[in-house]
Amino acid sequence: MILFLGVVFIVFYVFAFFVHKNKDYNLGIKSSLVLKKVHYVSLFFCLTAIVLYNAFGLMFYGSWTTRVFIIAAFFPGVLYHFVSAKVYANKIEKIYFMVLSFIPTAILLLLLIPFLGFVIVASLWLMLFVPGEKVYQDNNIIVQVNSKGVLSAKQFEVLKRRYIFDEVISSGRSSYNDSINVRYDQNEASIYFYGLGEDGALEASDSLKVDIGKTNINN
Repeated sequence: MILFLGVVFIVFYVFAFFVHKNKDYNLGIKSSLVLKKVHYVSLFFCLTAIVLYNAFGLMFYGSWTTRVFIIAAFFPGVLYHFVSAKVYANKIEKIYFMVLSFIPTAILLLLLIPFLGFVIVASLWLMLFVPGEKVYQDNNIIVQVNSKGVLSAKQFEVLKRRYIFDEVISSGRSSYNDSINVRYDQNEASIYFYGLGEDGALEASDSLKVDIGKTNINN
């Protein structure tokens, strides 16, 4: 992975340096403004997603929605200083995009730190490009399992649809191995995690109860 990312960064900077020095290949003013707007709009949604998740436990619907916003904010931000017509509102904005342009270098330097650097970069890659695995879904809830890092234990999240959002109504360390069963009792859901026992038969390895409000148990 280190070798792969090293090659990617070298190719990126060769390309960026070439475009940066050859003004004929730079974007026009209109295209530069569009690139900047894509970055700022995507960054706004990224910050909104962070606030909603930390304050209310809400996520934009879909495994890739927030990830697309992050990617759409990251790449235009990193590339703008190299490929744009250098349309800056002020010196602060110029410094801002110059700092962003050095992020790939910072990542490459981070990889040079034995073990820890690889763990940090690999964990960021995992969280960005490997969405959680949906292990159960019905008209009431979604149960998904994901990893927050390459060395961390798997985490489960119980989600409930709230219009254009998914609300995290429960989360914790996952004991999911093979299957999940959900039973409803009025506004409460009992979630059973099953794994293979010593005799090879499925047995409940863990369970939890969550209050999910109004349910639709007929579907």
